[in-house]
Amino acid sequence: MMESVFFETAARAMREENRRLLAYTDALDQDPAAKREQMAEYKCAKYRYAAISNVHARFLQSNRLKATLVDTHYVLAPIEEALLLRPELLAEYESAEDQPSAGLYLGFMAFTDQAIASCEDRLMGASDWEAVELKARLEGYRFAKECLYDAWKEAAK
Repeated sequence: MMESVFFETAARAMREENRRLLAYTDALDQDPAAKREQMAEYKCAKYRYAAISNVHARFLQSNRLKATLVDTHYVLAPIEEALLLRPELLAEYESAEDQPSAGLYLGFMAFTDQAIASCEDRLMGASDWEAVELKARLEGYRFAKECLYDAWKEAAK
């Protein structure tokens, strides 16, 4: 089955970053002394990975199930819930030629915006270590959003 340029580009970028983060943390898992020395970096990599993989896994699943998700803008329920809160994105979806790709893009832009806003809200009252964790998660969500945006622009060429 031929996938859209948008889907392939975004999925590849997120997959490559996840692999890079896992290679780093897996290498430290094999070297306990180095892991102890780099524990803060290790944990930040894990939190960044968690955020990216949260978007990536749902993105892959939404695309895989798109034929059965026609009634939910081609995305899983939590993604559609975020999309439904954004009337400007829904209007863009309605006018799109390629609604399956538009549903993925717009739905996941709404979802990542929501995840970013949630982390930013929690960051205000966070302790030192909680702030570090939230900042790493924010980096991950922002990276995933950037992958989506860049892929959408690439597909529009």
